[in-house]
Amino acid sequence: RLQTFVSGLAPKYRLCMIDETLYYRCQREGWTRDFVEQFPTWEQYRDLGIGVVVMHGDEIAAGASSYTRYRDGIEIEIDTREDYRCQGLATVCGAALILACLDRGLYPSWDAHTEISVALAEKLGLKNIGKATIIDPATSEKTAEYANLLYELRKNKGMTPEKAAQLVLDPLYFGCLIIKSGDADGQISGALSTTGETLRPALHI
Repeated sequence: RLQTFVSGLAPKYRLCMIDETLYYRCQREGWTRDFVEQFPTWEQYRDLGIGVVVMHGDEIAAGASSYTRYRDGIEIEIDTREDYRCQGLATVCGAALILACLDRGLYPSWDAHTEISVALAEKLGLKNIGKATIIDPATSEKTAEYANLLYELRKNKGMTPEKAAQLVLDPLYFGCLIIKSGDADGQISGALSTTGETLRPALHI
């Protein structure tokens, strides 16, 4: 099925792996920067990253790439330039990237966080994502409760209600507070954060 998506790319487009030239181009163009941003040098991207783009003439129309890399897999980033959307290009790029990952023995995962992303993930065969409950600290009805919990836990260390309200919006703090309150049993983090950033909330909470 994935190969069918790739083969269905319209003739006016061409599919390209992100090579050195495209790596630097993705760095320069604002909307494509996330494709390579976590790999500061081309050499790091070449050795650890993987990505594809759909080209229309000399323009990058869409792409899918490794936002980050862990031991045996990648976290997928997919985007389409606004004026090329609704043409199925994200599907083509996602399918091509998954196939490339499978060829390299890498596990592709995607933290799809919008309804459109979830639908695309399921279309590409990443079906379990639809079972996830996605919670945004900025809009959760329990954010104020967790902020107050953080304040109570750390007020003897100088925590203020204002600082707690700011920190609770950090997903790492938010996740630890969910666990502390008994609303979750554990969390997985660290793919997008340093070791210190990951451990600090756990040590504080």
